[in-house]
Amino acid sequence: MAISDLLMATTGFPLFIYSSLKGTWGLGKLACELYGASGAAFSYVSINSMSLISLEKCRFIASTVDEKHASVRGAIVTSLFCWLYSLTWAVLPLMGWSRYNLEGFGTTCSFDYASRYTSDKYFIITVYIMEFGLPLLIIIVSYSIIFRIINKRRPASVQRSRILYTKGLSSTSCSESESSGQRMNMEYKVLKVIFIVILLFCIAWLPYAVVGLISVFSHTIHPIGAMLACLLAKSSTAYNPIVYAIKHPRFKGKIAAVLRNAVERARETTRDF
Repeated sequence: MAISDLLMATTGFPLFIYSSLKGTWGLGKLACELYGASGAAFSYVSINSMSLISLEKCRFIASTVDEKHASVRGAIVTSLFCWLYSLTWAVLPLMGWSRYNLEGFGTTCSFDYASRYTSDKYFIITVYIMEFGLPLLIIIVSYSIIFRIINKRRPASVQRSRILYTKGLSSTSCSESESSGQRMNMEYKVLKVIFIVILLFCIAWLPYAVVGLISVFSHTIHPIGAMLACLLAKSSTAYNPIVYAIKHPRFKGKIAAVLRNAVERARETTRDF
């Protein structure tokens, strides 16, 4: 997901800014198709990654201690599947099912959701089901299960800590209980971060999805509406780093450590001079 967001920001935004300043696309049909295909692929990877993360988190939370072993090989296979699945849907318009075309004021390119051809309409509906509706359903179901499990475990963990404290059991048992509670709190905080990222992604991409679906059945979408939905969708790549930096405790710790090291190196360099 981080790679797809980075690629979207470094490849899509410069072309978008250039075309917007120029007032027209002006880069040719091939560049338009590549721009549309890459933007679609990176967007699909983001939402598919979120759905796979939710599934893995659900499996991890629901499993026993002995089952909580995620292999590097499994992670690689999952990532490859995510990219291949996303790229398949992104290249279909290049292979003849629908097409990539100018959208809005003619400064950006996306799949031709304004096409009147029946086959193109089928593609748009299918891609919205497979690349927006299905991942969103997986995310909702997975996190519903996760929050239900956590809400059941938290009272039990608190009750166990109270019993250990009341009975005055060994320090080892108390430390184990405290460690378990800390893990639960950490899991809960991480889940909140992921939920916020997913919510922001849906807020960003839902208007774009609605614009596309409305265009399938009518010509009532104004270029301004299409462009605003496009801008909101593409800006979603900037949300994840901000949310992780603000909300994720481990990420904040790593950033603080990097900044401290940078300051120390700068001071040492100044002393040397």
